[in-house]
Amino acid sequence: MYIAYDLDQIYFGFHVHYRDPSIMRANRVERDRAYSDDLMTIYFDTFLDQQRGYDFDVNGYGVQGDGVITAGGNGGRGGSRGAGPAIPRADRSWNALFETAGQIVEDGYTAEMAIPFKSLRYPTPAQGEPHRWGFQIVREVKSKDEENQVWAPISRDEISFFAQMGVLEGMTQLSTSRNLEVLPTLTTIQYGNIDPTVPGFVNQAADPDAGVNFKYGITSDLTADFTVNPDFSQIESDRPQIEVNRRYPLFFSELRPFFVEGAEIFKLRPCNFRAYPYDRRPRLRCQTQWTVRSFLTRSSNS
Repeated sequence: MYIAYDLDQIYFGFHVHYRDPSIMRANRVERDRAYSDDLMTIYFDTFLDQQRGYDFDVNGYGVQGDGVITAGGNGGRGGSRGAGPAIPRADRSWNALFETAGQIVEDGYTAEMAIPFKSLRYPTPAQGEPHRWGFQIVREVKSKDEENQVWAPISRDEISFFAQMGVLEGMTQLSTSRNLEVLPTLTTIQYGNIDPTVPGFVNQAADPDAGVNFKYGITSDLTADFTVNPDFSQIESDRPQIEVNRRYPLFFSELRPFFVEGAEIFKLRPCNFRAYPYDRRPRLRCQTQWTVRSFLTRSSNS
């Protein structure tokens, strides 16, 4: 494995060997869908507070995945004796801008990552001091009963995955540029009727609709989101549910990106109580015209 960085990005290179390459699993799938493949995964705890971290992974074909893990998140791979330390399952609704590449070779596969620092949130150290981030590397081999090989040793007798991460230190003078995302949307609808007296359809006037989403990283730990007339027509459809003889309303998971990112901040542990309003009741119709929000995440031991 190789690690390098410059002012703007951190780079990883892997040459993954197998004694028997026939056991390797790699598929060409969509982003965040390579969970059945062998992966190389990088974890960052940029605030070193053991509360929230980033997950970046890649398979042998360069298919990338990313997400956010939290200290109170659902357990995932590994863990048994003493209830830990299962590697937390990442919230895959979070997507970062980064680059990956992969290639199948004779004895396994090679993979590369380039992660821009502006895709991460991290504290700004004092002048001249290096950054210190929680850091872990995991190699997943699915054919070996989902075996995980880790860089920093972990014990199943320790409940916390974050507490057993190693430390990445020495990086200085990282770029202070921040992300600015502008996502405009334009949709239109037009109805038509069949008129037997004329060929074709008799169309009504088109009804266009426009909106825009802004996201700006004000500082390394403060991001502002702004949306006008948000369009949610392209998100994943709700899973079908049975509504027969139910005394309580159905619960639909939040899938709209604007409301998903940062939602874990408002979940109160250990009962996963949501401290933000739930507005997806089936018979409640509410059209949002504009919304502004910001998230402030700071390192805290309290």
